[in-house]
Amino acid sequence: MNRIKKNSLIYLFILVVLLLSSCKDGTQQTTSVNNNKVNFQNIEQASTIQVKQNSSNIEITKEDNTWKLVNTDIQDDMPNQFVAALSSIKGDKVKIDDDLDLFLEVTADQTELKLYTKENEFYLVEQDQTYHVKNVPNLVKYYSPIIFSEDKVFPIEVDDIIQVSFDGEQGDYTLNQQSSSSSVEKAPFISGWYLHDYYEQEYSVEYNKMEEILNTLAHLKVLKQAQDINQNELTKWADISVKDEVKEYTLQLLKDGKNQYFATINNEESLLSISRGQVENLLNKPLTIIDKFVCLIMADALDEWTVKGEEEFKITASHQLNRTSDKIISNFQLNNRNIEEDEFRKMYQYVAALSAEEEYIGEALEPDPYLEMTYRFTSDGKEHSRTLEYYTLKENERKVAIKENGNIDFIMKKDQLTEMQYQLEAVNK
Repeated sequence: MNRIKKNSLIYLFILVVLLLSSCKDGTQQTTSVNNNKVNFQNIEQASTIQVKQNSSNIEITKEDNTWKLVNTDIQDDMPNQFVAALSSIKGDKVKIDDDLDLFLEVTADQTELKLYTKENEFYLVEQDQTYHVKNVPNLVKYYSPIIFSEDKVFPIEVDDIIQVSFDGEQGDYTLNQQSSSSSVEKAPFISGWYLHDYYEQEYSVEYNKMEEILNTLAHLKVLKQAQDINQNELTKWADISVKDEVKEYTLQLLKDGKNQYFATINNEESLLSISRGQVENLLNKPLTIIDKFVCLIMADALDEWTVKGEEEFKITASHQLNRTSDKIISNFQLNNRNIEEDEFRKMYQYVAALSAEEEYIGEALEPDPYLEMTYRFTSDGKEHSRTLEYYTLKENERKVAIKENGNIDFIMKKDQLTEMQYQLEAVNK
């Protein structure tokens, strides 16, 4: 055997060993470890998952890329939602000598994973390695087998829901698909849902968060109580009402002092147990679910944009379709001087990215605006304009409050504006 063939066989042997080491008993690893970090992304590649907590043992299996409960006729989206939550878990390798409390056991094919808690922190143990995991999804953080119950709160599907209202510690507000904004103003926001009755103005709801809310409502589960509980000893948590085209459903959420959570439906006396994990996905502070862009007017719809501060800039624009009507050709001028379209669009990204950071709660402001911007645009055949003023906070000159139509809802970092101004000045040179 010549040397080349010998080397080839050696390389082949090494390759086989590497392949075998990446698989165990013919199955793919359900976690990925790299640079002392772990993630669960590969758990969706498993074929069967078992979830154990105390005396509860739930088994789900994958059929045609869909997760289903084993040995039951109950088939809905909760297994998919739970596995998706598991797959988002990430952690850093740590050494910890303290005793940990076992919270959840998960077996994905042949891989055994244990989730522990210690002083409200979560730790994953796999093959004698411990990882500190943060930002644990609510369905895992507050896991309860109730999420796999056959009893739904609302007899509706996602597409049936037209309005949701919340009343509780997180705030009182309503979500629906009604908006007073023009088509141009609504175009960048893809959820089609808006938050009302909390801020001075309506705001678009972020797409992924709205999907989570709707999917949770359509698959919200309860369990009939096996023991009598005095409702007078429970604390009200929140009220949720859900509307479809025909009916309105109400849900009152209650809790005791032992981290147990309950619900009544449509003002009925019957008390039901409910999963905190699902409810936590519903009860959100408004700022955490809205699109926080200050003013997102597409460049293709812009007629004029003015910026007034230490310097004044005026952008004018005209737009027309090309000969084949498949592309918009735009011309831009800055202070009456033609500028390249690509150059403007690159700069305008800094304008579109302006976003709120926190809610305004009455902080004292400087009397004169740091900056003023006016957008003029055409939508639905009509001319529109929006003017925003940015006022520096007296106690923190690195932040500005955003005023529109005489109202202030949010505060943002001033350096967003200074970076935008820098980019604008670069184009004006």
